[in-house]
Amino acid sequence: MASNQRVVGASENVDAGAAARERQPYEMNVDERRVIVCYCCTCEESKTMLMEVGDSSPWEHDAKNPAHVVEYWREDDAE
Repeated sequence: MASNQRVVGASENVDAGAAARERQPYEMNVDERRVIVCYCCTCEESKTMLMEVGDSSPWEHDAKNPAHVVEYWREDDAE
């Protein structure tokens, strides 16, 4: 049965839009080597990534499982 109402416009998901605009730690300071720690809140898998100069790739697990919630943080140098 068809509805008599018509959708004129729809707003985007505000939460998803804000998360997409935030730069992740692996995307910042790509001109230096850095250590990025990754943790999947969904399946509790983790990894430490050693990022080379110019590398701005996400964790493979995050790319393969877009529905998972993954947290990234940069491990500070102990100097």
